[in-house]
Amino acid sequence: MLLGGKAAEKVVLDEMYTGSGGVEGSDLHRAADIATILIATHGVQGLGFSSFTGSRDLERLRRSDPVLRQRVERLLAEELARAEDIIRERWADVMRIAEAVMEQEVLSGEVVPKLILGQ
Repeated sequence: MLLGGKAAEKVVLDEMYTGSGGVEGSDLHRAADIATILIATHGVQGLGFSSFTGSRDLERLRRSDPVLRQRVERLLAEELARAEDIIRERWADVMRIAEAVMEQEVLSGEVVPKLILGQ
């Protein structure tokens, strides 16, 4: 979900802009933190337990451990590619949602599923 905006930029605009990631608090930064937690603290992909107290600790952990950083980057790349595939597969839904956003500017959480179901 966090990589959806970045994936949409790639699929729709055929490029990615800095606004969808990179800075602290961005979707990409948050996705990197989640990937780091999965890999480093839950033992996903074979690494052992690591303790952390916040996002800065996770950033330090990624910077200090090249194997962890590589695994996080690989996981993010795989999930970004998966998000791009979902956008391509659901292109008609994406266009319905985009048209509704252009008309209404803001959509509630209840409206989006109805658009996807064609209601």
